[in-house]
Amino acid sequence: MFDLKVALSALPVLFYCVCVFGQTPAQDSRQHQLTTLYHYAGIHTHLSQVHHTVMQETALSLKGCADDATLPAIDNLVVSSTNAQTLKADYIKTLGEQLSGAQIDRIMQWTRSPTGLKVHQAEADSALLDEVTFEALISDYRSSGKHTKIRAKSIETMLANTGAVYFVSALNTETSTIVAMASLCQLDEESLEAAQAAVRSTRGEEGLIRAFLKSDFLMPASVIYRQLSSNELDEFIAFTDTDSGKAYYKALIQSIRIVLSSRVDSLEQQFNAMLAAESQ
Repeated sequence: MFDLKVALSALPVLFYCVCVFGQTPAQDSRQHQLTTLYHYAGIHTHLSQVHHTVMQETALSLKGCADDATLPAIDNLVVSSTNAQTLKADYIKTLGEQLSGAQIDRIMQWTRSPTGLKVHQAEADSALLDEVTFEALISDYRSSGKHTKIRAKSIETMLANTGAVYFVSALNTETSTIVAMASLCQLDEESLEAAQAAVRSTRGEEGLIRAFLKSDFLMPASVIYRQLSSNELDEFIAFTDTDSGKAYYKALIQSIRIVLSSRVDSLEQQFNAMLAAESQ
């Protein structure tokens, strides 16, 4: 559903240069800090795609319903719950609930560092590339001799520390569960149970998705960070291994899962309420 290059370029740490220069972390309001982290981490890029993906995939799924099927009237709920601005507000709130003020301050300090700024620039530049250009860069880098075993190991460590694969798999999985729950052909207990089973099955397959994605992440990430020196890449990895860095990447992943899974819960609650009303 989602473009791998965009996911990679946005995910590991697309929040550098998030400050208003001249200000200290204490001068930035927490809400402002979280909002800027949200945008520069590339989260909005991903959440902006959720609504279109859900509506498109649900419409395709509903085409398989019988001609005489009476579809549940949930369009407004699906539209409102997957609206990009609603998702944004919920994500920022959820992110703030998982990071302490001290952790946010330390993250902001890292974003102001020379290496932090260079990492952000590398990610921002890669996000502007079209697929053809990016594939050409991958081909050139692969044959350049720069992709050494030592460099590849460092990139693998960075990807593991940031949890890039976990973020993308959570994003895809939970978006798919929204589609599964929104694709009821008719409102009855049997159909709802089938949707619930589809949600469980989709989540149960996330591990397989991660295993598949891991083999695809190394070379694109190597290209994105190709301008970083070995020392700069080591400094980047060192930040990802700090307590604040670990907390940040964990919060990114947990927040995407919490926010999107809550949409499935809302749909399920709505269906149960509708069933209860019909039984009266």
